[in-house]
Amino acid sequence: MQDESRLAELLRHLGREDGVAAQLVRRLAGRVAAEEVEPWAYGDFVVRITADGAGGGLTARLEVSPSGASGQAPLDLSKCSASTSFAHVLGDRRVTARDVRRTTPVEEEPFCPQAFGQCLSDALFTGRLRDAWMADLGRVQGGARTGLRLRLLFDLHHPSVAPVAALPWELILDPFTDAPAPLCLDPRTPLVRTVPARVQAPRHTGPSNVLLVRSQPPDQEALKLEREKQLIADSWERVPGVRVGDGVGRLEDLRRLLEGTGARVLHFMGHGDFNARSGVGVLLFENGGDGSFEVSARSLTEQLNGFDLSLVVLASCRSGELPRRGGVSPFASLATALVRGGRPAVLAMQYPISDPGAVRFSDRLYRGLAAGERLETAVTEARLRLLACFPDSLEWITPVLYLAGDIELGSTPRSRP
Repeated sequence: MQDESRLAELLRHLGREDGVAAQLVRRLAGRVAAEEVEPWAYGDFVVRITADGAGGGLTARLEVSPSGASGQAPLDLSKCSASTSFAHVLGDRRVTARDVRRTTPVEEEPFCPQAFGQCLSDALFTGRLRDAWMADLGRVQGGARTGLRLRLLFDLHHPSVAPVAALPWELILDPFTDAPAPLCLDPRTPLVRTVPARVQAPRHTGPSNVLLVRSQPPDQEALKLEREKQLIADSWERVPGVRVGDGVGRLEDLRRLLEGTGARVLHFMGHGDFNARSGVGVLLFENGGDGSFEVSARSLTEQLNGFDLSLVVLASCRSGELPRRGGVSPFASLATALVRGGRPAVLAMQYPISDPGAVRFSDRLYRGLAAGERLETAVTEARLRLLACFPDSLEWITPVLYLAGDIELGSTPRSRP
């Protein structure tokens, strides 16, 4: 494998001036990429979190499991106290965040990630749900590279559910280990969030082309977007049939760029924000002058109408954030609005993300996808990359993966639809 990779690299240099060498490198590069990764196979463990019509309490209902088990139990989160700001996620790197805010919120109370994750685990895995998880985990892990995917399906139209969905569920711990660790840090047990889609999402798997949109308004803090762009482009360089295009972040150019590239993956890199009072998430596009142009979730969804995107990645602060209080529409946030509008998968940031963190996360994410990893596996490995780079930070819980309610992404991102 290593010798073939070196040969592919040599042929690539020759291929710039020699057509025969160019054909050879495309064939060999495709072979090398195809053999790099054996994708994980996952069984689905789908838990619907909804409101109890009688007393207004919450219920966790097991709807899908590999063994066919079912059941439900009250979801009691009364012991799960947490800060409303989660400023601890970034620590001292907040000054380099892709965030438009300049001040650090004051924590309302001390926050212990391990204790909070344990509380989430105790609340969800109880009764028949706990028994089913244990049985299904043993069932699917009998083979090589097989695992159990926890899919949390939130009924966001219930006012009491949206604040629960806004909790950092990425901290939830494995309930059956002596030294409990977060499920989302293990490729055997990825965690994804699911919201109902109002529009049926496309059912193809994997990107054919990727569009990178770089937004660097002059009135905002400078980011290392060129570095992120180059790393993503390098990830796909050896994959035949995939083109990576890029453009500057002006909303008026977005549809033209999508049409020109035929992209199935859209990756936005830049600043973002979320208004906790109104529940509206925004991306900061360039305005063609010396300022920023705020693009709401609704506006972005409208601009993407008609394009058959399999994945949208928002590498910007608070792009995956949900309102933490009732009475605010959860579908005005960027990630949920895009999924509800027909995008099958949206990967966003639920808290501020540092610029170095965003670059490293995107690098590992796309290297995994280009090598044939499933989306949720690539996200898990990218979280682990963040943890390795920033061991004293909780930045690895910042990325949040949303899937449409009836969509399962395949494991062959190299294939064309």
